[in-house]
Amino acid sequence: HMDPYVSDRRLGRSPGRSPRAGTSTGGWWATMDPFSCAEKNPEIAHSQLSQSQFPSSRSTTLNETPIIAVMVALSSLLVIVFIIIVLYMLRFKKYKQAGSHSNSFRLSNGRTDDTEPQSMPLLARSPSTNRKYPPLPVDKLEEEINRRMADDNKLFREEFNALPACPIQATCEAASKEENKEKNRYVNILPYDHSRVHLTPVEGVPDSDYINASFINGYQEKNKFIAAQGPKEETVNDFWRMIWEQNTATIVMVTNLKERKECKCAQYWPDQGCWTYGNIRVSVEDVTVLVDYTVRKFCIQQVGDVTNKKPQRLVTQFHFTSWPDFGVPFTPIGMLKFLKKVKTCNPQYAGAIVVHCRYVLVTADLCLSWRCDGVTAGVEWSPCMVIKESCFEGVPQNSDHFTSISDEFNRVIIPVKRGEENTDYVNASFIDGYRQKDSYIASQGPLQHTIEDFWRMIWEWKSCSIVMLTELEERGQEKCAQYWPSDGSVSYGDITVELKKEEECESYTVRDLLVTNTRENKSRQIRQFHFHGWPEVGIPGDGKGMINIIAAVQKQQQQSGNHPITVHCSAGAGRTGTFCALSTVLERVKAEGILDVFQTVKSLRLQRPHMVQTLEQYEFCYKVVQEYIDAFSDYANFK
Repeated sequence: HMDPYVSDRRLGRSPGRSPRAGTSTGGWWATMDPFSCAEKNPEIAHSQLSQSQFPSSRSTTLNETPIIAVMVALSSLLVIVFIIIVLYMLRFKKYKQAGSHSNSFRLSNGRTDDTEPQSMPLLARSPSTNRKYPPLPVDKLEEEINRRMADDNKLFREEFNALPACPIQATCEAASKEENKEKNRYVNILPYDHSRVHLTPVEGVPDSDYINASFINGYQEKNKFIAAQGPKEETVNDFWRMIWEQNTATIVMVTNLKERKECKCAQYWPDQGCWTYGNIRVSVEDVTVLVDYTVRKFCIQQVGDVTNKKPQRLVTQFHFTSWPDFGVPFTPIGMLKFLKKVKTCNPQYAGAIVVHCRYVLVTADLCLSWRCDGVTAGVEWSPCMVIKESCFEGVPQNSDHFTSISDEFNRVIIPVKRGEENTDYVNASFIDGYRQKDSYIASQGPLQHTIEDFWRMIWEWKSCSIVMLTELEERGQEKCAQYWPSDGSVSYGDITVELKKEEECESYTVRDLLVTNTRENKSRQIRQFHFHGWPEVGIPGDGKGMINIIAAVQKQQQQSGNHPITVHCSAGAGRTGTFCALSTVLERVKAEGILDVFQTVKSLRLQRPHMVQTLEQYEFCYKVVQEYIDAFSDYANFK
């Protein structure tokens, strides 16, 4: 395609204009006045001038007057625009220099941070109403939540907007002092003077009693919580000083250190060993990583005063890690487990629980009156919906209330085959376990024409353990294609599978397979556990076989690197869901001594439809756990 401007020039006309009828198309130069041609050809100029009838000098002057006026006006306008631009640039430069001086501060590591002060966007609020919102009875909770969620959460929004923005008499004078401005992450998220936490002043340091944190009343206890902003680099020492002075034993962190590549909270703890922050030494005692949160145990001690040495204290941090960079968690189940854990672990002798996150948001039961006591907080609507849903999740439901949703968000994707479209699909979903996300791949049993896709999935996601919970044929119907060789090796596209060893156990068969990707010229050892204890109809007669195969798979995982465990039956739902549920439940029973089959199965069904498909399978989960516990003489042994 030719550039239209170039095309027009080649055709001998101005861009976007057509030549008039009867005129030459000799180009833009043909429209020049005759005097320009006279310089090149005086004879032509003389002929043209002699034939032309020039108007009188008076008419010429009258015709030129409007042109001159227009030119003067345009010139004046250009001068004015130029002056405005210059003034704007000078003012912007001055503002930028002033901002850099006022916002530059030195971090604890000696570097200078020149970041602009950030402002948290606050929701536009509707005029307050006198409408009352009485407490809801538990038996009406589901009905009321559904009613409020109608019309795009209309009633929820009205209720949210009716919350008071701040007390009428509240002030933020301490937070607004020039000396304290750099201690605030957001210029509009500040603690009220009447409820802010006061630190013990440091001699010779002005305003050293200030930290962006507020006392919050609990349900039946005054100042049960401290809502704090996520520490900045220059306030980490103050944060630990507050922990020590308030005798805090529990820290609740509901943010990631970085979100959308933006720092939301400084890491105020060492990864390992110990570190001293101001006059507080912090050492890491234990770290437990779970699927939705991480538990860190710190031993802290005040140092520096040899004559009055204080004893060490244990502080536990609960770090919720399932809050995504955008939006809210897909399901509130993780938050519910997190809150239950926090409530049961705070010692009675301890001081206030410190809660911090991006928006100084204290979730659910952690703070029922935080708007009156806490901060000039800018809360997003979405987190409030998570709180509502968390409350609803905590109410026992009948099993027929389970709902299935699309598993598109966590389906397993395999690479597209070169030159072939729509070859990235396999009927499989990632499933979270007790300690880590995507612990399992729940898959349907391969069909004859999907065996290659199945092995491509195994290779791509480095799965080294396969659990098969069906026979190849049941009740005269094929339930799964045989995707491994009975002897020797067989190739499926670029994947070659060789049977190396086969061993019969009490209720399952173990097959060791050597899988080679011929395109990459690499091989891996993969172990298949083929469970034979599931009858064609119903459920296994006892839980022993399932307990044994789960233990064998976990041992294999420890040796192979803890990549996803591929689990399949025929449809990848009923038996597959039961195995994933039991594996997750038993691991939690061993670690915490807590059994929660309902929430486990609910979570599975949110990740893949129809997981744990029948009431029999659901009851079987309880039966297996009971057999597992009965196999030990007391609780301490199996824990």
